[in-house]
Amino acid sequence: MFRSRDFSLAIATQWAGFGAMFGSFFLLPMFLQQVRGYGSFETGLITLPQAVASAIFMQIGGRLFDRIGARPPVLAGLTLVAIALGLMTGITGSTTIRDLILPLTLMGAGMGLMMMSLSTHMLNSAPRELTSRVTALSQALQNVVSSLAIATFATVLQSRVPVHLAEAAGAAGGRPSAPALADASAAGFGDVYGAALGLIVFAWLLAWTLRRPRPVAATIEVAVGRGRPPRPDAEPEREPVVAGHL
Repeated sequence: MFRSRDFSLAIATQWAGFGAMFGSFFLLPMFLQQVRGYGSFETGLITLPQAVASAIFMQIGGRLFDRIGARPPVLAGLTLVAIALGLMTGITGSTTIRDLILPLTLMGAGMGLMMMSLSTHMLNSAPRELTSRVTALSQALQNVVSSLAIATFATVLQSRVPVHLAEAAGAAGGRPSAPALADASAAGFGDVYGAALGLIVFAWLLAWTLRRPRPVAATIEVAVGRGRPPRPDAEPEREPVVAGHL
């Protein structure tokens, strides 16, 4: 499957985008419970806008893919996720629920636009005889990439929070106030969101390489038009997968 240029670039874009998003998902519950002091039930309710936006924009992304291909919705989705992560880099110890509604909604919307379009694009890009393996491979690799991203971001968080705490202690002469400690802890989370933003920018650049897979029949017509006979083993025209019918 990786011999297909379109498939390889699509799954690389998916790795980078999913790694940044799923790797940073665990940060928000930790921030809300450890820094802001919310309970688990309240934390779940706070993340509800992200899930709702993702469900809505997944349908929109599928319809856009059927009309204009994968590149525009994927670029739009990654742009929304980048904006959301950019807003999250500025979280502080006094960040409220109202402050988080907009970035969470943007992240859910961006994820919905990107997921459906990329998944369908990979199905259309893979060789026909290997299409049945695409879903299993992509799901397995998503789990691997997400696990590596979580481990990496957790390590970054563990290394950055003590740095900010030491800076707060030095600025306060060894006795920082509770708000200063909360801001220092939140700054560590902001650093990790900044790392995730860099990964999303990389995925955004990769998304520009996405293109509509050319049907086999169209390839045969081009070869005949140039005076070359079609290959005897050429496959019949392949019906592209429609995103809404996944």
